[in-house]
Amino acid sequence: MDHPAGTLARSAQGPAQRAAEPMKTMRNELQHLIGTDHELHARNWSPSRLRPWVRWQLSVWGGDLHAGWVSALLMLPQAVALAAIAGLPPEAGIYASIFPVIAACLLGASQRLLSGPNTAVAVMTASAITPFATPNSEEFVKLAWSLAAIVGILQVLGSALGAATLLARLPRFVTHGLTLGVGLVIIATQVPVALSLLSVPGEAPWLAPWYAVVNIDRANPSSIAVVLTALLVGAVSSRLRWRVLSPLVASLIGGTLMAVALEFVFGRDACALERIGHVQLVLLPLSSPAMDWDQLYIVRQLLQSAVAIAIVGGLQTAIIAQSITPSRSDPPPDPARDLFAQGVANMVASVTSGFAGSGSFNRSAAHVSAGATSRVAGVLSALILFAIATAASDALAHISVPAMAGTLILIGWRLARSALEEAGRSLAALGLAAWVVAAGLESAVLAALVLYVCSLVRGDRSEPRT
Repeated sequence: MDHPAGTLARSAQGPAQRAAEPMKTMRNELQHLIGTDHELHARNWSPSRLRPWVRWQLSVWGGDLHAGWVSALLMLPQAVALAAIAGLPPEAGIYASIFPVIAACLLGASQRLLSGPNTAVAVMTASAITPFATPNSEEFVKLAWSLAAIVGILQVLGSALGAATLLARLPRFVTHGLTLGVGLVIIATQVPVALSLLSVPGEAPWLAPWYAVVNIDRANPSSIAVVLTALLVGAVSSRLRWRVLSPLVASLIGGTLMAVALEFVFGRDACALERIGHVQLVLLPLSSPAMDWDQLYIVRQLLQSAVAIAIVGGLQTAIIAQSITPSRSDPPPDPARDLFAQGVANMVASVTSGFAGSGSFNRSAAHVSAGATSRVAGVLSALILFAIATAASDALAHISVPAMAGTLILIGWRLARSALEEAGRSLAALGLAAWVVAAGLESAVLAALVLYVCSLVRGDRSEPRT
């Protein structure tokens, strides 16, 4: 016979025991996972269990470090070349490849997208400021700072107002046409430089080669030899696909060595080859962009150019972010965040002696293929670039201007060829490229936007083709 007291006691303890069972089960599971204090060091935290994690961390950091070196070596000649396209000293290109790159890497959604000086933006910067100041002058540099600040502000505002979505949906013929036009503009504007002929600042792009043809009798034979050498070395290295030197670096070095050889044989005065000159870098190159509001005409023109640059830079950044194959560690795509990061990067460029930029196709592709896995790779590339540029500042001063012109012609040719292959037979892209060469990038961008808005009003989202 059961004892009532014992039965009641067991009945009263039942709910408490049942409530404690989950806690007991959890405690048993934790003990099973981590073991006793004696088993902790013997089983779970032994070096053998740490090795896979350590190997994974070393592979990640090793890939980022390798990508940082490769990207830095690729960015250095491009920084100097794109600064020349923008009408700015080499220091501006180097600074624009350091501080804005770090800001964009830390703030952007795309962890492996590299920003910095961009060919199209550099061309637009030069065309926007050249009518008001002489390239490489102090006034020109200050206007470039102000232009970068305005572009950055517009892009930050655009990211808040949803402009990133609109840019991501622009037809591809816009990018192909603008890229093709930029490549042709670079080639056209560098022809007089390649012949050591003075060009008229602010002239239409198509006038530069015409001026060179008319004055071909005044061309410098030494300059022509240097340019041809740079083009030949760049073409050969592109065919051989050297891992140590990119075609641009090889082209620049080959042209400069030819200039040195000609000066050694015939004399520096007889060759009359211009050099870049002394490159002086500082640790923190602070600058203060300012606008002269009394000159409303200049302010209005800079605002118009800034709108076009903000659109082109944002469009290229969005397309590059979409083209990068996502990895497991990448966050979801966020065009608004990428546009915001690019805007902040341009504002950083304006206060660190740089100029406006955007995402870069070739640098981002090389960055990813070199093994970049996180934002650390982009930050490392900027820091390594600063160290290399500081150590090699004396060597940079000896770069020949005709060799730089040959390298820029090579850049323009590669841009135009790739854009032409992607555009195919698109009459819209070819027409937009012709507009860029004839009237400039700003008006071409506005025309493309008007056509796109008209197509949206009609309800036609298809890309115009033949």
